[in-house]
Amino acid sequence: MQRKHLLVAGALALGLTASASSAYAITGWRYHGSDYAGVTAVDESYIGVCDKEADNHRVTSYYREYPNPPGTNGSVYDGNGSASPCSGYNSPTWIVDFNVCEATQGCSRWMSEG
Repeated sequence: MQRKHLLVAGALALGLTASASSAYAITGWRYHGSDYAGVTAVDESYIGVCDKEADNHRVTSYYREYPNPPGTNGSVYDGNGSASPCSGYNSPTWIVDFNVCEATQGCSRWMSEG
């Protein structure tokens, strides 16, 4: 009987973990001109940022991770300009919001803003 309770508790914990991922993680792409940042549905913990314009404007993505408090952000930038490859960051949890900014040119809306 005790083993059955442990199996049920384990299954519930696994289900809660999976639902936390889908409830909080965000996927999609944000563009600023040809530059972009994105989080894919395949791995909601990786955010990529790519500078596609040879204009010497640094491209940065600002992001929020679950379960950090609202307003707690991190950032990742494409450090090699418009050269390949793009850059990214692997979160230990999930990316819940992000945008993309081009230096001196402005930023996209946050992904959660639609």
